[in-house]
Amino acid sequence: MAQAKTLNKTELKQLLDVTNSCSRYPLRDSTMLLFTHLCGLRVGEVAALRFDDVLDSNDIVRDEMTRCQDVLERPVVLCGVVWVI
Repeated sequence: MAQAKTLNKTELKQLLDVTNSCSRYPLRDSTMLLFTHLCGLRVGEVAALRFDDVLDSNDIVRDEMTRCQDVLERPVVLCGVVWVI
């Protein structure tokens, strides 16, 4: 099976620019796009996220979180990503 095409930096920036200028909730929508693109989360995983999944008890972004899909767990690195909006 062929590798799926991903967005390059220019295409991602264009997508975020359009989202920020056209969306009713630009910060929410841009954050969701970044979770899918940079962290590799699937749409259902982004939709199921809770604050506790991303933030620790001191409201600091976790280094890593584990998402469960059925019985499989997979780590998702969060702090290795630089968020520029």
